[in-house]
Amino acid sequence: MSREITTLMYRGHSRAVLALSWSPDSRFIASGGDDKTVQVWDVVDGRRICTYDGPSSSVQALAWSLQGTQIVSGY
Repeated sequence: MSREITTLMYRGHSRAVLALSWSPDSRFIASGGDDKTVQVWDVVDGRRICTYDGPSSSVQALAWSLQGTQIVSGY
C-alpha cells in the first residue's frame, strides 16, 4: 500500500524558528521564533491561523494544553 506524501512550507516568521509543537489532535502546528512571535498553522493547507506577538523574548519552547485550546511559550 503506497501513501501520498505532501510537503508544505510554512512561511511567516521574519527570523529563525526555534520551537515547534503539534496540537493534540494533529490538526495544527505551533511555531515559535527568534522574531518573538508564536504562529499557529493548519497542517492540511499550510494556512496561518493566527499570530501572537506578545512574548518579550525569542520563543524557544512551546506546548499545547491537553484539550488543544491553549498554548504556552517559554524563552
